[in-house]
Amino acid sequence: MAKFPKISVIIPVYNAEKFLPKCLDSVINQIHDNLEIICIDDGSTDNSTQILKDYAAKDPRIIIDYQQNQGASVARNRGIELASGSYIHFLDADDWLNLSLYSDFAGVVKKGIMDIFVFNACFYFENAESVEPKYSFSMDVWDNWRDVNSELNFDDCNNPFCSGLAVWNKIYRTDFLRLKRLEFLKYNPFEDFLFCLQAFLQAETIKISPEAYYIYNQTNSNSLTKNYTDNVFQIFNVIDAIQSTLENLHLRNAFKYAFFQYKYEQLTALFDRADWKYKKEFYERMKKTVFDGVLDTLEPSICEKLKNFKLLSAIKRNNWLGYQLYLWMHFKLKTHLFKG
Repeated sequence: MAKFPKISVIIPVYNAEKFLPKCLDSVINQIHDNLEIICIDDGSTDNSTQILKDYAAKDPRIIIDYQQNQGASVARNRGIELASGSYIHFLDADDWLNLSLYSDFAGVVKKGIMDIFVFNACFYFENAESVEPKYSFSMDVWDNWRDVNSELNFDDCNNPFCSGLAVWNKIYRTDFLRLKRLEFLKYNPFEDFLFCLQAFLQAETIKISPEAYYIYNQTNSNSLTKNYTDNVFQIFNVIDAIQSTLENLHLRNAFKYAFFQYKYEQLTALFDRADWKYKKEFYERMKKTVFDGVLDTLEPSICEKLKNFKLLSAIKRNNWLGYQLYLWMHFKLKTHLFKG
């Protein structure tokens, strides 16, 4: 008799030949072996396709599905359609896992099902002597957490929207995703944010482990998470979709301050990482999104307590040239303090 639960591991694969064997080895060698490993070949042009075929020939749990290059979001949606497991985990093809992840998760499931299981990760840097522990969020962000079996929901999070919004450090109950009709926003590099928030907001039971089971590879310099050109503007579609979700769930007022800060922090961070030729247009849209029709509905005394409110005030007060000057002065001050 197969071990419970069956886990569908969904791996979008695009030109990942360098790390794909390490990724697949970390899945097929898991202690808990009741898995189906759904690899969506997203139109790879390197040796990734042959690597998948070689592994599938040796392990019948590996299922290969092919699509023209459409990105991770489309591949993940396809994986959800194909999944037959009770739970789904999304794994990136250049990352890998601690071999005890699924067995430890199965132990938690035996004490009660959950909609989402959350765990921590480590960063990996090529040529580094060791991995750097990376915690997706601090455990003290979650009120009422005592241990991995604590049953939580998003109301228990005292820093909502701002922590742990990556898809790869979570295992989702398949029926939950399908019941809520959750899927990834197509062709959008920020699809993780929306998917995770929509799942968190609607989950009845969330369980959290502080253990770092996931190795997140920081070596790939071509990752969309590092370089933003005109794709940086797609974050505004995500923000609009999150706002619609809050309104549909009648949660707009409950999370208005948290969402306000989330918008500010996401947009200012992306402004910093956007290609220079897109910065001015992004700044103007950022200013409109953060302030127009929003700030007047918030209590100034509460806003002043928000993180980085001085920078927020500068956006409100300054025009484009003034904002550049503010950023330059802010950078020079940080540099001076660091050298001192």
